Amino acid sequence: MAPDSVLGVQLSSNIYLFFDAVGLSAFTVIGVVVAVEQQCEPLWLWGPLLAALTRAGGGIIRDVVRADSNNSNLKGSFYPEVALLWGFLFSLFLIWEAGRLNLTEVWLGVVTTIFGALATRLLVMRFGLRSPLMAATAPPDQQDQNPR
Repeated sequence: MAPDSVLGVQLSSNIYLFFDAVGLSAFTVIGVVVAVEQQCEPLWLWGPLLAALTRAGGGIIRDVVRADSNNSNLKGSFYPEVALLWGFLFSLFLIWEAGRLNLTEVWLGVVTTIFGALATRLLVMRFGLRSPLMAATAPPDQQDQNPR
């Protein structure tokens, strides 16, 4: 195989993962906005949950369009946790901002959430962090052999 085709495959994979992270960020904001629009109370609970649910829906659409539900880069990594974390932070920001209703600050919160979730997901991929929730379901050869 020629070196340029290997680079093309690597570049294609990285672009796919980058835009997957962008989608995660967008669906995180959309989920919290849906919770606000539906007047879900308490927002600090429903905002992150709907962020994770819309992220899951986006992931299903991604897998259907791509015709690949067995993406090893997405299984077991910090994926729903990113949506929960940034959905929670964005929800807290909106609760804090509710009294003022300053559109510029809300817009800044949306942009910060998108870039924060994107940066978090990219760092998770860069350092290969795995979700502690998935450690119990990992194959035996990948589990820690030293009990604590």
